[in-house]
Amino acid sequence: MKTILRKKRALHVLYLFIGMVVFTSCVTNRPPIYLYGKFKFAQKPDEINLKPALISFLKAHPQCAFVLRVPDKKNSIVEEERYSNRTLYFAIEKILLERNFNVIDRSLFEKQYTVDSLRHPSADFILELIDNRLVNYYTNKVIPDESRNDNEITLQKYFYFVGAQAIFKITNVHTAEVVGTCVLNYTPCTRGCKMKDTLNGIIEEVSGDSKTRKKLGYESTDIDDNYEMFIELITRLVNELRLQSQKDQ
Repeated sequence: MKTILRKKRALHVLYLFIGMVVFTSCVTNRPPIYLYGKFKFAQKPDEINLKPALISFLKAHPQCAFVLRVPDKKNSIVEEERYSNRTLYFAIEKILLERNFNVIDRSLFEKQYTVDSLRHPSADFILELIDNRLVNYYTNKVIPDESRNDNEITLQKYFYFVGAQAIFKITNVHTAEVVGTCVLNYTPCTRGCKMKDTLNGIIEEVSGDSKTRKKLGYESTDIDDNYEMFIELITRLVNELRLQSQKDQ
């Protein structure tokens, strides 16, 4: 009888141990996600300053001609970056043409336009790309999915998303007067980038402007993403020029 009781107790302990192992395994294998939410940034405003002389000329000559001037980096630029920049410069000229502005080839214009030349310049304005660069936007604020009023909570560390900035200057070829300056900003996650926060402290992106996220911060976007950001900025500028040419007409 005692032997039977011992066996029952031993089985009891064995079943209890197996149950604890199974329970622990289920808890361990359960996804450790405890927060869904989104990162969100307010759009950084552009700074577009156009002088009245430029606006008047655009209204009088809606198909005026632009020539593009670009930064001179021949001595320090690598071949891959040179190719990438040529693609961007071509995109600027393409967008100007799509908005019915005339575009003068840069190399031909430089040959035509010399100090001692009496020939009337073929371009009306020089659109100069002063700088274009990536800009990191940092935050430790996140809006939980259950928030009804977009109320933010604070995370224990900062994360960043990649945006961009482009700076342009517009010069009147006929008068050598600077008639416009433009600082254009691409702000990421203006509509929100969804994320999930896990118990092990890793923030993972569900959807948004960038692709890969890591524990210590966010990886840079690739060349295609950078190109798309720049295209949005230059499109914004050219659309503003076209809008000014059509006002009060």
